[in-house]
Amino acid sequence: MSMHYPRYFCFFIVLLLPAIVTAETTTTPQEHQITASDGNELVFEHYPAQGDYLMLAIAPGYGIHQRTRTLAAQLAATGIEVWQIDLAEALFLQHSTEQMRAFTGKYVLDLIRAAHEQTGKKIILSSRSYGSVPLLRGVRLWQ
Repeated sequence: MSMHYPRYFCFFIVLLLPAIVTAETTTTPQEHQITASDGNELVFEHYPAQGDYLMLAIAPGYGIHQRTRTLAAQLAATGIEVWQIDLAEALFLQHSTEQMRAFTGKYVLDLIRAAHEQTGKKIILSSRSYGSVPLLRGVRLWQ
């Protein structure tokens, strides 16, 4: 069964931060958690910042690479708070593309709601590869 999303609903965020990408950061993420609607605890990496934006980043299903952590720390240094999660790891599931395709989006919905309720910030959604599947499903549920 294929899901179709309206064109305006599918969006891509391109961040061009050439000056920041080359800078070294030493920010270590904090461990943060929320309780999902089904009672599961979702533990994620939290990079706090004082700005008006929060980026919710969903990992693509095979872990979070160091370069992604570095980018999250650099974004936090510019004032964009980052919540970064590997859903499979948070739920103690196997890392695979099949697992990412199986997610319904309810955990992303829970993360969006928690981010908005806890911070009141404007939320930027980010993912790549198969992480986009639960992300788009979650946004559809939130919509």
